Amino acid sequence: MREMTTGSARTAVDATALEMGHRVQFAESRRWWRVRATSGDGRFAILTSPFNLRRVPYYTILDTERGVRGPDDRIFCSGYEDDSDIADRMRELIAGDIQVSRRPSKCVETRIVAVLPPTDRHTPGADSAG
Repeated sequence: MREMTTGSARTAVDATALEMGHRVQFAESRRWWRVRATSGDGRFAILTSPFNLRRVPYYTILDTERGVRGPDDRIFCSGYEDDSDIADRMRELIAGDIQVSRRPSKCVETRIVAVLPPTDRHTPGADSAG
């Protein structure tokens, strides 16, 4: 997949086309997110973005069937810090044990405006977008 922004023009991107490692930007923010897990059917994707002050990543879950993204529906989430946590959350999403929050203050329409391909994590500055 190629970058989907050129200058100030922004084009919506289909969330089902996301793959592990893609870097994503949403319409409402300049923050970049990295796709950390996707479900086999393309319904769910878990993305994270570093939050360096607390050393805990922000996370968001895409639900392509509902066309929304947001946190999970648990008051105290189980964690999205490492690959093992994320794999556990994806299994819970697929099983229906958790879902994207339905609270209006947390859940927003998915509007992807830019996608960058995965970068080599060993390249200096590779995570600067992510």
